[in-house]
Amino acid sequence: MVYQLIDYQLLGKRDSDRLDDFVGGFGGMTFEHVFAIEPQLEYCQEKDQWTASYRSAS
Repeated sequence: MVYQLIDYQLLGKRDSDRLDDFVGGFGGMTFEHVFAIEPQLEYCQEKDQWTASYRSAS
């Protein structure tokens, strides 16, 4: 799923990122805590595209 989000440019990826990074879960945090985010969507008329950024909801 993560790599599909990267393909759709909703997430970024560093050259050092690997599937093994997800082994062992989320560093002791729950899924809900890690993904408690508020998307910030903006539409650019000049480029006719949406951009998304995220901030923690907590």
